[in-house]
Parts: sequence; structure tokens; C-alpha cells
Amino acid sequence: MDEQAPAAGPFPGDGGWGSADAGRLQSPPAGPAFGQDGAADVLPPGPVLASLTAQAVAGAGSLTDDELIGVLQAARRMANLAAYQQTVVIAEFARRRQGEFEAAKASGVPVGCRTGSSPARS
Repeated sequence: MDEQAPAAGPFPGDGGWGSADAGRLQSPPAGPAFGQDGAADVLPPGPVLASLTAQAVAGAGSLTDDELIGVLQAARRMANLAAYQQTVVIAEFARRRQGEFEAAKASGVPVGCRTGSSPARS
């Protein structure tokens, strides 16, 4: 497997780490942190893990197999956090709609109508 990952980063205009348009500050490679028992291998999902994961993905061609698996697991932890956050927000939205429904039902307003309006007729 002598294939190299493309030098470009994951975003338009991003030439990857070490390129002329990557900015003046160079970040150290994040790959070693994702090795077995590495610091990023046990980080909970959040901004630090997201940043390290993005750095590692940008240099995926230079990672060992062990580091690639660590980055994959980190990306999964981040995706699981996003799914959890979506579930919490959807549940809150549904709770609010149910509360509005119960309030309308208790006040005698037809479902789907505002106070003073009548149901639509087909």
C-alpha cells in the first residue's frame, strides 16, 4: 500500500497541513494521539476531540493502521454525540407541541387552530 492521501484538506481552499495556504501556524501531527492508549483514544466527544480528529484526517495518508482505527473511533464518538444532541432537541420540540396541543384541547380550541379562527374545510 504505497498510496498517499491527497495533499488537499477536506475543505475548499484548504491545501492541507504544511501547505502555503494552511496558515502561518503549523499544528503538530495529531496521529500519534490516536494510537492505542494514546491521549485522544480516550477523549470524550467535544471540541478538543473534533479538532484533533480533523487534524488527523487531513494527514490520513501518514497514519499507521492503529492510528487510522483510533481516528475512525473518534469520528464515531463525535457522530454519536451529534445523534444524541439531535434526539434531545427533537424530544424537546415534541414536548412543546404536546403541551400546546393539551392547552388547546383544555381551552376548547379546535386542534390546529389559533384562538378566534375556525378549522379549515376541504
